[in-house]
Amino acid sequence: MQTRKTLSRGALALYAVGAVTAAATASSVFFMWARGAAAAPSIAAALPPALLLGFIALASRFICNALPLRNTARASIAIAHVGTAAAASGLWVLTWKSWV
Repeated sequence: MQTRKTLSRGALALYAVGAVTAAATASSVFFMWARGAAAAPSIAAALPPALLLGFIALASRFICNALPLRNTARASIAIAHVGTAAAASGLWVLTWKSWV
């Protein structure tokens, strides 16, 4: 019989931050590279705002705890997640504009 290891909350949070940071860095580097920028400076410029977005994404767990799927209307869930996604991406763009 095989047992499954469960991740602690801290380890899961680090994986989440890493995944969001990697995705944000990759998309940022791709768009900068498509405009003619070199890869190494693009990565160096994209990493700090992407890391910030990774930590901002951790706040979504509070929304998920506050609005459980079984007890909340679907419209409320959709509005909350769209609003928080817009706020997170707005903060990310604002960070990009001040960083670059």
